Amino acid sequence: YSDIEYAIAREVGIVDETTPVITTVHDIQIINDEIPMKEHDVPVNYIITPTKIIETEKIYEKPKGIIWDILDKELPILEIIKQGKG
Repeated sequence: YSDIEYAIAREVGIVDETTPVITTVHDIQIINDEIPMKEHDVPVNYIITPTKIIETEKIYEKPKGIIWDILDKELPILEIIKQGKG
């Protein structure tokens, strides 16, 4: 759910495109292949492993907020956020 958490944070203005996105993984999870990205996926700026810190290249734009058309209607908190924007 980190993509939706980021989208909510963008929607309410507590993060923007300059906010670094950082993830933690194990060294064996690092791959050199390109991973397909969708419009709601949040690219990371840094990957932290037990042995290193990797700064990623900026290839993809970060989502600008919640993409309402692709949401699961079973997340009622999002409806509250959407109504607040009206």
